[in-house]
Formats: sequence, structure tokens, C-alpha cells
Amino acid sequence: MMKKTLTRIGIFLIINLMLLFIGLIIVKIIEPKFERTNWTTEASFSAVQENRNYDFVIMGTSHAREFSRSGNHQLVSKMTKHSFFNLSKGLGHGGLLPNLMAWKHFTLRGNHTKRVIYFVDPWVFFSKKWNEENYCLEDEPFSPSVLKLALSSGLSAGSIINYLKSKFKPSYLFARPISSQPNLKYLQKVDTSLISKQNKANYLDGLKRENFEKYAALFKKFIEDLQSQGISVTLVLPPTLLGIEPGRNQLVNFLETINGVEFYDHSQSISDPHLFYDLHHLNTRGIGEYVKANPELFD
Repeated sequence: MMKKTLTRIGIFLIINLMLLFIGLIIVKIIEPKFERTNWTTEASFSAVQENRNYDFVIMGTSHAREFSRSGNHQLVSKMTKHSFFNLSKGLGHGGLLPNLMAWKHFTLRGNHTKRVIYFVDPWVFFSKKWNEENYCLEDEPFSPSVLKLALSSGLSAGSIINYLKSKFKPSYLFARPISSQPNLKYLQKVDTSLISKQNKANYLDGLKRENFEKYAALFKKFIEDLQSQGISVTLVLPPTLLGIEPGRNQLVNFLETINGVEFYDHSQSISDPHLFYDLHHLNTRGIGEYVKANPELFD
């Protein structure tokens, strides 16, 4: 009886795997076809080329992604006179673990840089939602190498299943290139009533010390690995209008213990709401002003 049951389960799994495989082949045929670059897609894994050298690499959350959105990539490259690749992911997909996966993907494809600029947000150190349980691959095309990377990097089973399931969703199948037009939206003033709502969305598990210590250790090891390869590291708290965010002081104290890095706290460096399109994202004018005011970051 047990043998028959196991046989049925085995057959069921084989059939479903075959159907999944066939489905992914069909998706590959019909999925959107356009040149995938830092400035045409949020799916940064798919934009990674092979055997390239860049002056610097940007990493982080959506605050770092703004350097490539809305035509900003070309603006930053022109202003700094440097080539760069943006490994960060937005839309809640830019936790520590997704960034570490992106870096590994970048290097496995034979790419190199001598400098990493990491825009660090406090909240990514406090929840699995931004790390192991992050649905960071749902906008990425299916790739056996990315699947292998996800399986070996500690991404949760739910996140990996989502990676596969998401390829059959209209949001993926009908995705289009992101806009290259400058983001001209801006705030008239700071609505302080929205700050607590944003913090609630960011700190899903509160400020658990054990979570911070776990992800801080992971982050520190990553930085040390970069340094062992001769890569210089710059750590930046990005500008926002959120004031002193929860966990900010704890993060600053930790970052200041990492040897051999350049560290800048720019979290409150820009107070003009006209340079933001919401409480924590710079618009195109804001990106330009930020790069102009901080040339040492990109030299």
C-alpha cells in the first residue's frame, strides 16, 4: 500500500514538473522582448551583461534605484564621467540578501569593478520580509542560473515558488520598459502624518535585536569579502524626509565599527521637498542636485 502511494506521489510530481517546464518554455517564447538595461527595467539581474568593467557599482534599495530610473542613469554617468552598474532593486525587493545575490550574479558573469557604493537603509536589517522571504525575483525572467543562485543563497521556499509562479502573471507577461523621461513630480510640503505610516510599512517585525545582529553580521562579512578582493567600499545613508528613522542610530553605530570603509550619513542632508516625489525618493532634479553636492562619492 505504501509503495503504491509513493509511486503515485512520484508520478504526480514528475507530471507537474514536466508541465512547469513546458509552461516556462512557452513563457520564454511569449514574454516581452526589449533590451534589458539598468534604465529600461527594474529587473536588475536580467540587465547584467558579461565580462564588463565598471568604474563603480551601486547597491541598495529603491533609494539607490533612483540613480537609474527616469533617465537618471545617463544623467549620473554624464555628471560623474564614470561608467557604473546599478545592482539595487526597488519596489521592496532591495533587502540585504537580494543585493548579495545580485552581486554574486554580477561576478559569476565575469564582471568587475574597483568600487561599491552601498546606500544602506535601517529597515532592511530588521525583517525576513526584506531578506529570505523577499519576492525579489518576481520581475526577473526565468533563468536556470538565477534559480540555482536562489537555491544556494538561502532564499525561502515561498520566494522561490513565487519566482516560478510569477512568470505566468499578466504583470510579468505584459511588462514594458520603464520610462526614460525625467521624473518631474515633486512635493509641495512634508506631510508628517505619513511618516508613521511609512515606518509601519518598513518595520514589519519591529526592532528585534536578534534580527539586526543576524543581518549586520551578514552585511559585515560581505563588506570584508569585497575588501579582500581589493574593492573599496562606500556606505551611505540615503537622503529622505522621514527624519530620524527607527533603528537609525543602531545602524550608524554598527557601520562606524566597520574598518576601511568610507561612511556618509546623508539621511537628513536634503530638506527641500521639491527635490522629492514622495517622502523618501528623490526626483530627477533631486538626483542631479545630490550628485552635484557630493562629488566625493563618485570620484
